[in-house]
Amino acid sequence: MGAPLLVAVTLLSGVWAEEDRMLFALVMIFLPIPIFVWAERRWGRSDWKLKPSELAEDGFWLAMGAFLWAPLITDMYRTPLSEGFSAIRDRTFLELSVEPTTVLGLFGAVIFIRICTAFPYYWLHRVQHEVLFWWRMHATHHHITKMSFLRGDRTHPLEYLALSLGRVMVLAFIGASDEVIAVSVAFGMWNGKFNHSNLPLKSLPVYDWVFATAPQHHVHHSLNRRQSDSNYGCYIILWDRVFGTYCGDKTSDVKQTGAGKAVPLSIKEQLMLAFYPNKRLVDLRWDTIITWLMWGGWGVAMIMHFLDENEMLDHIASYALTRVDGARMADTVNDFRYRAFISYSHQDRAWARWLFRRLERYRTPKHILGQTGRFGPVSERLAPIFRDRDELASGTDLTTTIRDALAQSAALIVIASPAAAQSRWVNQEIIEFIRIHGEGCVFVLIVSGDPKADGLAQCYAPALRYRVNPDGELTDERVDLIAADARGIGDGRKRALLKLIAGLLGVDYDLLIRRENQRRYRRMAVITTFSIIGMGFSLTLATIAYLASQDAEQRRQQAENLLEFMVGDLRESLEPLGQLHVLEDVADQAMDYFSKVQDSDMTTLGLAQRARVLTHVGSIRLQQLQYDGAVDAFQEAYQRAAELVELDGTDPQLLFQRGQAEYWVGFANWEQGNFSATRDWWQRYLATSEGLLAFAPSNPDWLREVGYGHHNMGALAVRTRDLVLARTSFERELALLEELEKQDSAPLQFGPDIADVQAWLGDIAILDGKRFEALDHYQQSRTLWEDLLAIAPNHAGFKFRVSSALMKEYTTALRTISADPKEHQLAQALALRKELSEADRDNKRHQKDFIKTELLVLELGMARQLENPNRQAELLSHAATLTRLHAQESGDWSTRQALIDTHRMIALEADSLGQQSQANESMAKGLALIDELSDEVAVAGVMPISIAHALLAFEQLGHHSAYQDNVVRTVTADQVIAFLTPLAGATKQHQLQELWVRALTRVGRTNEALARRNEITNAGYKPLHPWSVSLSTDT
Repeated sequence: MGAPLLVAVTLLSGVWAEEDRMLFALVMIFLPIPIFVWAERRWGRSDWKLKPSELAEDGFWLAMGAFLWAPLITDMYRTPLSEGFSAIRDRTFLELSVEPTTVLGLFGAVIFIRICTAFPYYWLHRVQHEVLFWWRMHATHHHITKMSFLRGDRTHPLEYLALSLGRVMVLAFIGASDEVIAVSVAFGMWNGKFNHSNLPLKSLPVYDWVFATAPQHHVHHSLNRRQSDSNYGCYIILWDRVFGTYCGDKTSDVKQTGAGKAVPLSIKEQLMLAFYPNKRLVDLRWDTIITWLMWGGWGVAMIMHFLDENEMLDHIASYALTRVDGARMADTVNDFRYRAFISYSHQDRAWARWLFRRLERYRTPKHILGQTGRFGPVSERLAPIFRDRDELASGTDLTTTIRDALAQSAALIVIASPAAAQSRWVNQEIIEFIRIHGEGCVFVLIVSGDPKADGLAQCYAPALRYRVNPDGELTDERVDLIAADARGIGDGRKRALLKLIAGLLGVDYDLLIRRENQRRYRRMAVITTFSIIGMGFSLTLATIAYLASQDAEQRRQQAENLLEFMVGDLRESLEPLGQLHVLEDVADQAMDYFSKVQDSDMTTLGLAQRARVLTHVGSIRLQQLQYDGAVDAFQEAYQRAAELVELDGTDPQLLFQRGQAEYWVGFANWEQGNFSATRDWWQRYLATSEGLLAFAPSNPDWLREVGYGHHNMGALAVRTRDLVLARTSFERELALLEELEKQDSAPLQFGPDIADVQAWLGDIAILDGKRFEALDHYQQSRTLWEDLLAIAPNHAGFKFRVSSALMKEYTTALRTISADPKEHQLAQALALRKELSEADRDNKRHQKDFIKTELLVLELGMARQLENPNRQAELLSHAATLTRLHAQESGDWSTRQALIDTHRMIALEADSLGQQSQANESMAKGLALIDELSDEVAVAGVMPISIAHALLAFEQLGHHSAYQDNVVRTVTADQVIAFLTPLAGATKQHQLQELWVRALTRVGRTNEALARRNEITNAGYKPLHPWSVSLSTDT
């Protein structure tokens, strides 16, 4: 519930159990003081830091509260008051009792009673700001000119007793136990200290809807009256939100705290402030002059703060809105058609419309109706009011209609603003009115600008700044003007309107403000009465609804926790065992569940959890090669995570969650061969990962994420054959990993990542024609993976990685002169992949990888011309399986590549067996698959090798006489050359160069073919299939 309650519960759990009240007081009050003093001096606002003398003064108030008032208030619980409430509970249906038996119950009870006791506190505190008598007690507390955790104890004794009475009554009525009272008092004390502290504390979401926070209470202590008349709840802010007195929580808006001139008072003045006679108060402070003048009934909201001299004079002479001393309106306003003429710039027409409506609808209070004002008997209404609704016609003079209206108006109201000051028409209307009626009937309402400024900020027209002679001409004589100021820094709309009305009626402003206060008090009384009546009924309904919503929320949270466990923690447990198929239905149910839950019904934590679950669901979909479903899940996870980052960009975990979603969306596109989309998402992921370092540059988790970002960009560069970028990216990742490994040498921590980087560096060396370097990287990778598998022998992921490392090392050695391909490596890889596919038959990725390994074994048999009567049947079986996988997810480019290789091998095997129809059918299927490939995928990674190999085989078979009449489509050598030409010149990959040599031979470019063959042979390359006779010897 926050730091105050944690402190209270923790300390009381030991101290209170020993029933040592004095020790309790010492621990709770004095022990943390040095810590707070140090913290405020280190992190507090510089202008609020206390001097030693001020600390000593606060110590006086602290000791008084701890050893005098707190024990006295505690004893009040043992008075006949408590016994009386106990008797009421025992003899009625109100059998209330708050006596929790568990720590959790104590926690909930404290929250409950704090909200209940805050209700009378709120109204007593608000009355102190509204009623003069109570304010005089409360003024001591508001003379705090610097916020500090000790300043919360500066409370006048009379106020301490008054505010505590309501809390005592509530606690006695509900029968709170001693433990509840103790923890409640402790929480109140520490919450008050935190809320008055000079620390850069922030409001917490959700928490600050119910409980008051330091920024909210800083606003209440502002020198600004409008801020101070708000946020009355020192411990519970809920009632401010209910009754409309909440005013935000921006400490930065609080420029100065205190009252009046924000002058510190001595301890004597603080104690005696409530008892000073009026004359003594006048001698003490400026604000007490206003107190003395307004003792008869001015609302304290007008006088609770010190006013400067200009503001004071403005109130004392508020009726003097006219521009000349002793000026009066005409003897009777009944001689005029209009009570007032509103002159304004049409840029201020919204203000004019507002003022017009308010004046026409205003009804004079009955208690002053008919009295003799400065302009005769006070009338009931101010209507009619003249307001020019149309733009003045283009010209240099006022229209006849306007002149007539001015002549028939008893008063002129000028809406002053920079636009009005620049308006020729406003100035002419003022001059015309003064020429006809004189200066005594002109009233001014400032809505913007500054009357003391120069230039464009000036809000007074020239006719308001300089006297107008009887001929209607401006003179050089300046005049001082007292105006109603509707600006936020002035009177505000309501008070400015009342000033204007007082001037128009010819009565004192005091009479009208009194009437407004009385009306406001009556309205507050009615609202309060109905609120109390309705609260009893609504509280029951709210309690029932709250309990129901809590139950629903608890069930929802339990469901989402279970989903996160099943697709997260359980997935991590099942994945090493190769049993992800059991979670397929769970993933479906999770997506269905989230589609029915509205985001508005979830908390921030719930939305973050939802993003994590969706990411897990997407990864399960990827294992099933369900790319559309995976992308949908990842995209939704990204959307949720991005929204959370927008709401709170200061939480690194939310940023991390967004980065995970960005990675997985990119990976899903990678698997489908959408490399441009992959690049976009992985660049975002890298930027997000680097953004995490801004929170903690040395955090190993964030450094690892940056490494993963470079890893992704390197892998993408390999696919697009940008070898320089690829090598640079992986070397950066390897450097990061090796540095992190020095900090944590556990093999499972960084070993998998280092092994993976070594494999990628081997791939880059292969593409760059450096076979022996590639072999070295592959051997390092294989050794690392084998070591990891030895540590976790049942880990399915490690088994797959070991099989991949064995395959890379074996196939590279197989095509390298003087290398020794170890046949047991191929057998071991085949056995591991078979084990994985059989352990989880629903894992389509494992099925595909096992088939690709078997295809290599079959191709070796064909290249070595080994007899195998089952070879064709095995190839057809594999083709059927791959076709089914391809139909389920046509976007998987690696499945399509394996299927192209399979149809090539079927066609060649069928040709060797004399099965021309089967060969023809396989060629047609292979070519159809090639035609469906996008240009981006056709040249990426190892796909060109499969395509070129298939095209060469189909071109050769198409020239056999047996196919001349039945071949569906022929492939020419020129077509193969056209496909390979841009690739052969852009890469040093030996296998692709081998196919280029064979294609050159098919078109008769033997010399060029021999030269290229010699180059790759000298680099250590040997083909899997023997060279043709024309290429078997050097030339």
